[in-house]
Amino acid sequence: MRMADQSFQAELLQRLLEAETRRLDSMRRSSAPWFHLLRQHWRILQVHRAARWWQRDRPDRSRFIWRVGILGWGTPMFIVTEFALPIARGSMPRGAELAFQLVLGVLVWGGASYLFGRGLWRSEEKVCQRLLEEGAVLRE
Repeated sequence: MRMADQSFQAELLQRLLEAETRRLDSMRRSSAPWFHLLRQHWRILQVHRAARWWQRDRPDRSRFIWRVGILGWGTPMFIVTEFALPIARGSMPRGAELAFQLVLGVLVWGGASYLFGRGLWRSEEKVCQRLLEEGAVLRE
């Protein structure tokens, strides 16, 4: 995607955020029920998160997968399951059994965390695309 398209879409998300904020203000003035206000707050947070994601994380998919999936989720889970739980149970394996469990843990948690990061990236991409389509409709 060209830089001009990316800046245009970031601007589109920003305009959508402004429109949703104006909608919340008008809902407050009209004394809308609390659950409508809560839903609108959630919507604003969703648009804000999508705008931030579009500018920060979307340009570098592999960095996002490493940062969020592998380092942010997989590594802590690997440490907990391979070290913290066995130490807490008092049954830390030794020798060949430890080596086997570590290799297996790296393979399992590495693969699972990659898939988790990739799935999260795809999910964020879909939400962002949906919001961009809504922003384009709003603009017309």
